Amino acid sequence: MTVTSDIYSWRVFTRGYKTDELPTGIDILWDRTKGFLNSFRFRTGRFLKLADSVLELNQDMADLSDASLRQTADRMREIFRLNRDTPADRIRGLAVVREVARRIRNEHPFRVQVAGAMAMLEGCITEMATGEGKTLVAALVATLEGWRGKGCHVLTVNDYLAQRDSESMKGIFEFCGLTCGFVNQEMSPPQRKESYDCDITYLTNKEVTADFLRDQLKLGYWTEL
Repeated sequence: MTVTSDIYSWRVFTRGYKTDELPTGIDILWDRTKGFLNSFRFRTGRFLKLADSVLELNQDMADLSDASLRQTADRMREIFRLNRDTPADRIRGLAVVREVARRIRNEHPFRVQVAGAMAMLEGCITEMATGEGKTLVAALVATLEGWRGKGCHVLTVNDYLAQRDSESMKGIFEFCGLTCGFVNQEMSPPQRKESYDCDITYLTNKEVTADFLRDQLKLGYWTEL
């Protein structure tokens, strides 16, 4: 399962996307050295400590009424929508969504699940075994990315999971002021557009790629999004 924000996913596909120039000469050696050294960085401990900071807010969130928790989520959404969020805001945001998940789904993300969500929010790839709660972790990340108002795609391996996960997590997203939809192979173009217009969209990598290519055939090439 992959969570990706539209802010960069579509730019990867478009021909107008600009990348840094590839290193040359001695810069190649320096680049490889940095990559080699970074491979020894141990991030797990750091993300677990950040998860502990989220769990420390557990009682504060539990003491809020549903109305107060919803208002807190709305305030967090405003902060993220303006792109003014800080590391402390991301900790508080995860604490809010964690409490929402407990009330709506009766699922309280564990420490390792929160750590996985924090890692994904910082751009890391997170590997989780079957049964460790990938769907819930993806929902935590998708909520914070959805708050940014730039669209968030959650990629799954088949249409069944796209629909199932979208419908099962929809209550969490709606409580946090977000819309959620899914795309499957049988949908018509208007139905697809409606789903893509949601803050969070569940679909397969096959469908998102095919839709992009279809859009390109309809709209032609462009250099800027």
